Amino acid sequence: MRVADGGLCTDVGHQGHGFQRALLIAFVQRLATLHPTRSEGDGDADGPSPEPPALFLAVEEPELYQHPLQSRNFAATLAALGQSSSPTVQIAYATHSEHFVDPAHYRRLRRFHRRPGTDWPQTQVTEATVERVAARLQGAYEPEQVPVRVRMTLRRQVAEAVFAKAVLVVEGASDAGLLHGIGDRSGGFDALGVAIVAGSGKRQLLIPWAILTELGVPVYVVFDADGGLAQRRMAQGWPHAKAEQTQLKEQRENEVVLAALGASVELAPVTQVVDSYAVFADTLESECTTWEGFDAAVKIAREELGDWREKSDDAYRQAASTLEGEPPAVLTEIIERIRALAT
Repeated sequence: MRVADGGLCTDVGHQGHGFQRALLIAFVQRLATLHPTRSEGDGDADGPSPEPPALFLAVEEPELYQHPLQSRNFAATLAALGQSSSPTVQIAYATHSEHFVDPAHYRRLRRFHRRPGTDWPQTQVTEATVERVAARLQGAYEPEQVPVRVRMTLRRQVAEAVFAKAVLVVEGASDAGLLHGIGDRSGGFDALGVAIVAGSGKRQLLIPWAILTELGVPVYVVFDADGGLAQRRMAQGWPHAKAEQTQLKEQRENEVVLAALGASVELAPVTQVVDSYAVFADTLESECTTWEGFDAAVKIAREELGDWREKSDDAYRQAASTLEGEPPAVLTEIIERIRALAT
């Protein structure tokens, strides 16, 4: 095959790697148009094919030499081709890019990683089945809710975390920013291969925990018990009964999370840091009240960044990474726990 460019005609083999990969993508895109996708009711695209594939397409590192937009486009093309009707088409690819990982369809994923502690390198393959993920989330979510919730708030974060050596799962973005900042004080999490996933809520953090744990990724969970929530709500003018009702709801959430993690179920757990999780009696931020100058450092960081958000994850990270004086011991211990998981 030869290519004409600006009046010069050359073999494809003499073109750059980016052009060669773009040609492959164009071929796959054309192939996808020849095979319409399944409609609903034609079978489960995640399940086994009803007949042997007429075409099996294997691609190694489809993200090579492609910018992010092209990578996402190619990932969508492969997904569409994998859902084609007749003849049956089956797709497999090995990737290091989060653009080609869709955690909403977590049961399609296979994670390959070296097994530590052996004289001869051994590769371990792990997967997250619907049944095992559902078992971990029993009492928290129904199995059919998981893909929707991943798509809503967690897709990009979990896709990146699949490649991590260890993952820290927290409730919200400000928690992630604060712990990121403390990690930055000693080299940062990226250098360790540690990812942080913000679960967008206490119960919601169980979803990335369950999927990543089944995929064989070590996970450390951090959450707030919100023991002082009723008092804070009443200070904001809430009626006593409504504030207490909100407190009871948080206590039930504590029960669900602790039960899923295999810990002793408590309505109002005290602050504790153990091997697989950490919980704060009230909130992570309340632990920073003993860190002299932290609130002022956050305010300064918000002004420097031009960030109007009261709980800015960027400002929390900058403040925690640059503030003089040692962070509270409980937060330092969390950092040490996640470091241990990644080694």
